[in-house]
Amino acid sequence: MKTIFQIILLTCICITSVAQNENLLTSLKPKHAPIGELHRNKIDDAGKKWGKWKYFSRSGNVILEITFKNNKKMANMPDSMELRVK
Repeated sequence: MKTIFQIILLTCICITSVAQNENLLTSLKPKHAPIGELHRNKIDDAGKKWGKWKYFSRSGNVILEITFKNNKKMANMPDSMELRVK
């Protein structure tokens, strides 16, 4: 019984240590973002992307928004690309 408790406790500690804290991420201004743009792309210490990333054209227009979690793209598409089923 004591061994099972130790395994569960160790598992919980490992899981919580993997979760990213928003305060530990580095904020970067997106390339070609206009001067008034407040959004910041976020990376962790290992250089992995987190949260919403915005990509801008050279003229300063948003061309793409992608959400990342642990450097992997999450399944979201711009509204113009979504399939509309009626």
